[in-house]
Amino acid sequence: MKVIKIPGLGGIDEVQVAEILVSPGDQVVVDAPILTLESEKASMDVPAPESGIIVSIQVKVGDTLTEGAEVAMFEPLVKQDDGQDGDVLISAKNEDILGGNDQVQEDIIRKISSEDTPVSVKDDLDHHVLADGEGVSSKARCYASPSVRRLAGLLGINLSQVIATGPKNRVTRDDLLKVIKSSMSNAPNPKITSLDKYDDPGRYGEIEKLPLSRLKQITAKRMTESWQSVPHVTQFELIDVTDVEASRQLCKQQVKDRGVRLTLLAFVIKAMADALVKHPHMNAVFDQNASSLLLRRYIHIGVAVDTPEGLVVPVLKHVDQDSILVISEKLADLSEKSRAQALLPADMMGGGFTISSLGGIGGTYFTPIINPPQVAILGVSKATYQSVWKVSQFERRLMMPVSLSYDHRVIDGAEAMRFLKDFAEILSCKASSVFVKGLDQN
Repeated sequence: MKVIKIPGLGGIDEVQVAEILVSPGDQVVVDAPILTLESEKASMDVPAPESGIIVSIQVKVGDTLTEGAEVAMFEPLVKQDDGQDGDVLISAKNEDILGGNDQVQEDIIRKISSEDTPVSVKDDLDHHVLADGEGVSSKARCYASPSVRRLAGLLGINLSQVIATGPKNRVTRDDLLKVIKSSMSNAPNPKITSLDKYDDPGRYGEIEKLPLSRLKQITAKRMTESWQSVPHVTQFELIDVTDVEASRQLCKQQVKDRGVRLTLLAFVIKAMADALVKHPHMNAVFDQNASSLLLRRYIHIGVAVDTPEGLVVPVLKHVDQDSILVISEKLADLSEKSRAQALLPADMMGGGFTISSLGGIGGTYFTPIINPPQVAILGVSKATYQSVWKVSQFERRLMMPVSLSYDHRVIDGAEAMRFLKDFAEILSCKASSVFVKGLDQN
């Protein structure tokens, strides 16, 4: 008898059991998925190390596990006869989908792929299966384990249009089976049920149901929790960035041949790193149970990036030790990975402060929501030229609106305003010459 353990998690501290795919007594082949684990940003299957029979499952859905935890016991198969059923071992749950003794599901798959499929069946499948096989490409728009995604790709099912019944709106194997059975029997797909707390909009006209991507579901949940649990206060400031913009233009020429694109955001991040060193309370964690603050002795800044699938926040590590040039390179790399959906979990962990910039889009001020367990977040809006009174006359200055949201349990208004003033001073004319001279220095 052997033990199945949680494999290496690639830097993730803990994961949660999202779905158990087998039961005691099931036969599994090597690499067959045993259960599905999930973190906040990713999911993975735990495979069978070799062919065998599941003896016991030692976890349940919802359990939180760490690397190396025991999840199941199984008995390896000693003998497999060539040409016999033992060569095609599969769990009872997988048999339900890929065909059991009655071969109903194999007939379904064959009919779906056949040119002679009756029109009534094809019409019914239009709500679930895209003709060009987009079932695989819908990966980022729904929530399902890797094994379910592979099966949906094999069957040609568009996961984003399958009604999910699993935990946290997860598409399960049973959900796929219902789609196939419904298609073969020409049965209509279950209708959208009326909303519990609100009037059903479908009563008044045609509507379209657009499932939220997994990323948007996570964001919605975390933002709701943040708004309900953290007493937000937002303060606003208008910062003169005329001189630092002139410095940026000069720096652009210096690094043009190096292929680095300098943005105002890189200077904002550098100035923020210096401000956080001076104001450690803005870079803290509030431990309500212990009635204490945990002050981070490192500066990791998260930067919100807009992607087609939703907002992600990659983290620039030890940014206080980096030059403007290095920050620009890191920012470009993480932004590219974000939009390509190539971020690793470690890329989004460890942030102590977040910057959300809408400067490339427009607007004036907004109220960003804190990303717990952080205690503050800075919103940056589009800088515009304005007439500003200087000494004895108006001058044309580039002014950047910023919005600082903070946890009022930890930070009071006076402290927040001092922080904003120091940040503005670092970013404005006083620091511009330092930025130019220290382009390749910390």
